Amino acid sequence: MKNFQNIIPIVLIILFEHDCLSQNLVANGSFEDENTCTEFNAKCAPEAWMTTSPLIPLYGGKSNKNVAIEVFNTSVRNTRKYLQTELLCPLIKDKRYRFSIRLLPGSAQVESIGALFSDSIFFYDRDVLIKIKPTIDFGSQMLNIPKKKRNGWNQFMVDFIATGHEKYLLIGNFQSDNEQKRTFLYKPKDFSSYYYTIDDVELIPLDSIDICPDYALTKEKLYSINIRHSIRRSTLFSDNKTQKSPDIEVIPITDTIRFNNILFEFNSFTINAFGKHLLDSTFALLDKESVAFIKIHGHTDSVGDPDYNIKLSLNRAKAIGNYLSALNYSDHITEIQGFGDKYPLESNSTENGREKNRRVEIIIKHKIIIR
Repeated sequence: MKNFQNIIPIVLIILFEHDCLSQNLVANGSFEDENTCTEFNAKCAPEAWMTTSPLIPLYGGKSNKNVAIEVFNTSVRNTRKYLQTELLCPLIKDKRYRFSIRLLPGSAQVESIGALFSDSIFFYDRDVLIKIKPTIDFGSQMLNIPKKKRNGWNQFMVDFIATGHEKYLLIGNFQSDNEQKRTFLYKPKDFSSYYYTIDDVELIPLDSIDICPDYALTKEKLYSINIRHSIRRSTLFSDNKTQKSPDIEVIPITDTIRFNNILFEFNSFTINAFGKHLLDSTFALLDKESVAFIKIHGHTDSVGDPDYNIKLSLNRAKAIGNYLSALNYSDHITEIQGFGDKYPLESNSTENGREKNRRVEIIIKHKIIIR
C-alpha cells in the first residue's frame, strides 16, 4: 500500500504535464460552441471568433459547425475575409508549438491559406486584403495534395518556435489578386465570391509549459461577445489595431427581431417582467450608431373579433415603442402599426400556428459599411 501511495503523485504529475502539452490554446477551434443570437430565426455565430471587418462570422448552414472565409471576389479586387480570435494564453518565447487546421475549398482553389500570429487585433471598415506576410503559410502543403483530393477536406499542420509576441490569431488568404494563383471548378462568374471552409483549428504546445492563469478568464471573456451586427471602430478584445479603408459606402440592411406572446400579460398589452428583461438584453447588444431606423409591427391570431385584434396588436406595438423610447431609441422609431391577423406566419388552424402568429416584429435597418 505504501508503494502504491508513492505512485499516485507521480501519475498525477504525468497526467498534468500531458494535459498542458495537449491543451488547445484556441478557444472553440472546432466551432461547436454556438453564439447567442439577438434574432430568433438568424443563423448564429461560433463563440470566441470575430472577423477583421464589421460583420461577425456566421455558420455555413443550420447544422454545419464550421465557418467560411472569402478568398477571392470577381467584382471587387483584393476582397478578403479573415477569422480572428485572442489566444487563450500568450505564446512563450522560444517554446515550440504545433498549429493545425482543416480546410475545404469551394468552387475555386487557391494555393495559399495562412495564419498570422500578432500582438494586436486588426479591424477594418470592410473585407480587405491584409498586406502582411503570415507567420505560417500552408501553401507548400496545399500544393503537395494529389489533385483528386484537393476538392475535399484536408488537414494541414506546422510546428514553429514562438517569438513571445503572439497574443492573437488571424486566418485567411494574405496574397493579393495579382500574386494569387486560382483554379476554378467552373467558369468564374461576375459579382461572385469564392470561399474556403475552416474547421478544427488547434494550437498545441509541444514543450512542457504551465497553462497561464488567465486561461479560463480569457475564454469566458471571448464567449461573452454575442453581437450579430456591429460597425464598431474598436474590437471587444483587449488591444486593437484599427485600420480605416477608403472609398466606403454606407447602405442599410434589414434585421427582423420577432418576439412572440411571452412579452405580455395574457390578453393584454402590458409588458411583463420577462419581456422587459428580454428587450433590455436584446437592445443592450445593439450598436446604436449602426441603427438607421426601427419599425414596430404587432400581429395576432385569427381568434376573436377582428377589430379587437387590430386594436390589441397596435397597443402591443405601441407598448414596445414606449419601452424602446425609454431605452433612448425614440429618435430611431419611424413606424408603429397593428395588423391584427392580416399577416399570419402559419395557419391559424392549429394551436402551434396561432401561437407563432401572436407576435411583435421589430424591424431594424442597420447601416452596414461596404465598398
